Amino acid sequence: MKSPLFGINIRVSNLLAAVAVLSLCKLFVLAAWSVLQPFDRSNPVVVETIFAAPSPAYAQVPEPEARVAEPNLSEEWQTLRQRQEEVQRREQTLQALERELDAKLNRLQELEKRIQAMLEKADVLKDEKTKHLVDVYSNMKPKRAAEALEALEEPVAVKILSGMRGRNAGEILSFVDAEKAARLTEALTRMQLSFP
Repeated sequence: MKSPLFGINIRVSNLLAAVAVLSLCKLFVLAAWSVLQPFDRSNPVVVETIFAAPSPAYAQVPEPEARVAEPNLSEEWQTLRQRQEEVQRREQTLQALERELDAKLNRLQELEKRIQAMLEKADVLKDEKTKHLVDVYSNMKPKRAAEALEALEEPVAVKILSGMRGRNAGEILSFVDAEKAARLTEALTRMQLSFP
């Protein structure tokens, strides 16, 4: 059987613990308040509460001759506000630059597409002109075609010969100078080997 006093002892000890915690909280609040507020020696409540039992070490510290000037909070707020406004201005400038860069990038991409389309069109026209030249040289007499091919640059002559039927190309090459015919034949072979 439990003693009724045992229950009372627990309640009293809980109450004492709560009072101790509240006292510690009060001391903490007072200490925090004293740090946040300027020390006012003319207020006896603050002096008695904070320095109720001064330590010997505190008693030996000499009083400062002049009170340290507290920072002016309104000036600090103005400085912070100015910095914030400057950061906002810079952010707006960066956003404007970003929009400008995006617009330029879009224009460059459009220009790249147009150039690519023009290059493709040029390749198609070049192929069409090459086909036309192949037809022209195929319909010429072999001796006349050989004279004309000898006057052309070798890459152009190779392209024309590669577009012809083998028999027509052979007839034309028979009238071309032997050394140039050998170079053209070698170039044609390389071209055919590069395209499977």
